[in-house]
This record gives sequence, C-alpha cells and structure tokens, in this order.
Amino acid sequence: MWIFTSDEFLSVVRHRDKPDSLMIRYRSREQAEACTLPGDVSITQLADYIARKTVKETDFVDWIINKTASLQYDNYKNSTADTLMHKAPLMRVWDTMYQWQNESEYGDEFHASHPSSAYWHDYADDKETVFCENCWEFHGPDQACKQREGVE
Repeated sequence: MWIFTSDEFLSVVRHRDKPDSLMIRYRSREQAEACTLPGDVSITQLADYIARKTVKETDFVDWIINKTASLQYDNYKNSTADTLMHKAPLMRVWDTMYQWQNESEYGDEFHASHPSSAYWHDYADDKETVFCENCWEFHGPDQACKQREGVE
C-alpha cells in the first residue's frame, strides 16, 4: 500500500519473516528518520527503497488512526507547501491519476486537449487558480507562467 501524507511517502508491505510486523519503506532517508512510526531506520544504498523500518502492525494501525484524526486541512496538495513532499514527484502522481480519471471518463483525447492539463486545480474565492508545475506558484489558467515568459 502506498501512503502519501503531507510530509512523507511510504510503502507498506507485510514483513516476509515476521507475521505480526510490517515493512515500512521510504524513498528518502530524511522522511524515514522524521517519520514518527517507532522503529530503527535501516539504509540499503542500492535497494528500490533506500530506507526501511520494521514496525509492529498494531503500532502502524495506531499511527494511521492518529494521522487521520489529526487532519486539519481541506486541500491535501496545499498542505504539502512547506514540506519535502511539495517538491517531490507528488505532482506527477497527481497528474497521472488525473489523466487516468479523465481518460476513463471521457476518452483518450480529453487530457491532451484540456487547457490546464499540466496543472493542479484549486478554487479560491470562486475563481479557478492552478498550481503550476513550472513556476511552483498559483495563478489563473490563462495567466502566463513566470518560468515560461520569454521562452519559446
């Protein structure tokens, strides 16, 4: 199972050798060390996930319940603004799933023709704004991106 929180991404699988434990896998050593799940971080330089923790299943269940109970935001993407997740591949995951949603609902042509296909959509004061993948700022879908101004 993949889990994205406001400040971390983790992959959770059943531990192969410990039936009452889970293996929590991280793409970042920093996230593993910052994660409040109990357990020692082990680093394997060339593994598919560089950092791992072995955690009792009951500890993980308590952790996920506490994470859920402490949710304070009404927009997940905005909640990542001051965290490591903000500049992580999170945006590409969101966009990929957005494309998949639109392709499954409207067909393959929808995403390519949609004017805001490269952006996250958010709504403030009933006006559409987008979070731009290029300049990392919010602006209207028709406004020029600061990173692309003067670039052709």
